[in-house]
Amino acid sequence: MLTTGMLILLVLLLLLGMPLVFAMGMASVAYLFFADISFSMLTQRMTTAVDSFLILAIPFFYLAGELMNACKLYIRLSGDYENCIAKRWGWDEVHPITLEAWKDHDPLLWRWLYHNRLKINESQNDIEAYLKWQQVHPGVGGLYPTKVELKGPNEGEFTITKCNSLEYWERVGDDAKIEAICSECGTDWILWQNAAEMINPKMKVTAVKLPPRKSKDEIACKWNVRIEEKTRIGL
Repeated sequence: MLTTGMLILLVLLLLLGMPLVFAMGMASVAYLFFADISFSMLTQRMTTAVDSFLILAIPFFYLAGELMNACKLYIRLSGDYENCIAKRWGWDEVHPITLEAWKDHDPLLWRWLYHNRLKINESQNDIEAYLKWQQVHPGVGGLYPTKVELKGPNEGEFTITKCNSLEYWERVGDDAKIEAICSECGTDWILWQNAAEMINPKMKVTAVKLPPRKSKDEIACKWNVRIEEKTRIGL
């Protein structure tokens, strides 16, 4: 009888629009109250029931689903706004508006670069600092497998070995988005070049290898970053 009443209460709470977690909790509390179960015994049984490593699979399963949905939405939307801007105002306005959007979207990056909130090394203005930024930034090393190589104090390279966004656009044949995002004047280059200039105004990012590619086994892209020192010519 108590079990039936608990189920009826659960259904009524759900019909009233209460979230499932709270509805189950209230129905369980009502059952415990009317069944006159010892709360000390209940606590022991609950602790024993959840003391299992396998239980962690439940929240991580939901987390994985949310992350996949977010990544799928990002991949589908990334590049669409460039096309919309170009249709309305022309391609000359795409890069300035995109840069402004990145600044609004990622204020931590710009605050760090402007005010040295996150200290990478002592100088904060060399190639090593920039490559470390590539590794720790959630939109670069945190999202795509990235390899960095320090060739010297004034030169380095970073390689994105796998890019899910590129693979999606290749699969659907969307060459326009590949050009808008992956080209040497695309959205990614805008972010990377402006970050480089904030670390050191003389720092330049240039492409070494870009799409299109012949197979998925090839790297997604490779970039060179260097500090251009002006040379003086003596007479």
